[in-house]
Amino acid sequence: SGQSTNAYAQEYLNNPISDEDRKFKFEWLWEIIPKPDNPSESYKVPAHRITMAEFEKLRQRTTLNVYAMIDAADATTVNADWTAVVVVAVAPNGARFRLDVRREKRNINGLIDLIFEVWTKWVRYGLIKIGIEKKAFND
Repeated sequence: SGQSTNAYAQEYLNNPISDEDRKFKFEWLWEIIPKPDNPSESYKVPAHRITMAEFEKLRQRTTLNVYAMIDAADATTVNADWTAVVVVAVAPNGARFRLDVRREKRNINGLIDLIFEVWTKWVRYGLIKIGIEKKAFND
């Protein structure tokens, strides 16, 4: 068609910056990893993650508030949604560090156990709040 790659991306892909011209490359920010329960599918995850050793060093230099968020699903059947947990630390400058991410099949009793497991594991690292999806308890 005679258009440059940049012009094509801008006009037809609703992408104002071509891949060649981006200041931040996708592969610097994201990594594609296989799903543990289905290796033919994959997740997009941040390429750089903090290790527990790095987290311990960071905790010695600054105050971190740790938060856990739980997206609950009250079913354990094969086709049911997953219960997801994300634990993040937030530094005074607003930087966020993902400490733990998991997904599990839990019933309501298992969900209560999960809340206590998350609290027990992370309270010594500064966990101050656990948020749980409100809808989980409306059904």
